[in-house]
Amino acid sequence: MLKKSNRFSLLLPVRFAPQKRLSVAKEITEKSGIPVAILSGEEEANYIYLGVRDAMDLGPEPSLIIDIGGGSVEFIVGNNSESIWKGSFEIGGQRLLEQFHTIDPISPEQVENLYNHLELRLQPVLQALEKFKPAAMVGSSGTFDTLSEIYCIRHGSDYPA
Repeated sequence: MLKKSNRFSLLLPVRFAPQKRLSVAKEITEKSGIPVAILSGEEEANYIYLGVRDAMDLGPEPSLIIDIGGGSVEFIVGNNSESIWKGSFEIGGQRLLEQFHTIDPISPEQVENLYNHLELRLQPVLQALEKFKPAAMVGSSGTFDTLSEIYCIRHGSDYPA
């Protein structure tokens, strides 16, 4: 069970806005009286792992845990006892949309640029998958709730409330 904390944690976009991060943290602390911590990508990935591990039985075999956010995507390989590998990558949905989808509909050239970008950025993840060979994948973000709901609607299944 997670412990109650008197600390406020900031994620994106504050983590990637170094010129503003200290002033935002200071203002929140001054107005709320609660100390602010700006989490690194690795710390965010660790909290995601702990939350998933507490919510479900990962078992003894490695699982790949993915959390898709607007600014970053966290990939974690872990089991019930430990987080074996983790990484945070600046390839979140909103970030990619702003970077690669500048016209509508997206052009074939933009799609190719996006694929090339992801292939380059995700090499560490591919290496971790090859090394640890996860037996299952767990999605931990709202994106996976949406994908599950779409799947259920398309296949005539009830989506759990």
